[in-house]
Amino acid sequence: MLLKQRLFAAEKIFRPHKAPLAIAFLDTGISPVADFTHPKDRIIAFLDLIDGKTAPYDDNGHGTHVTLFFNSFYILFLKIKVF
Repeated sequence: MLLKQRLFAAEKIFRPHKAPLAIAFLDTGISPVADFTHPKDRIIAFLDLIDGKTAPYDDNGHGTHVTLFFNSFYILFLKIKVF
């Protein structure tokens, strides 16, 4: 079964009523780039376990890269709106 088919099958099981989906990433951080903040801010929570900062940032870039990849994958391949 292709990855896209597995994701659609899982979505039918875990989101039968199409409730809003929130995903957490545990990584190096997330930069508040336009893809996440425009037209509205979609970063709903941020926790810095190393330095205790409260505003979203990513001094390494890996966390932002991973979340941008997932965001693009979800929009382009699954044809789902990301709010």
